[in-house]
Amino acid sequence: MEKEKFILRKASDLTKKSLTKEDVYDNISRSNNTPTFKHAIPPECHISEEVILSIMKDGFKVYKGNMMGFVDAWIIEW
Repeated sequence: MEKEKFILRKASDLTKKSLTKEDVYDNISRSNNTPTFKHAIPPECHISEEVILSIMKDGFKVYKGNMMGFVDAWIIEW
């Protein structure tokens, strides 16, 4: 049986890809049909400060908190 080969990488070689503003708005539009006026972005999803500030400028309340079993999730209210 042949052993599997693993690719070793340094952490500095890996990059984080942020959710885009369009991705967040798409998720908000799906959450808009629910009785709560909040959407939680899990802590394992990366969202850049630029996107957060842009969403805040559009009138949404954005903060870190606990929601739907997520600890330290980004929560967006409208």
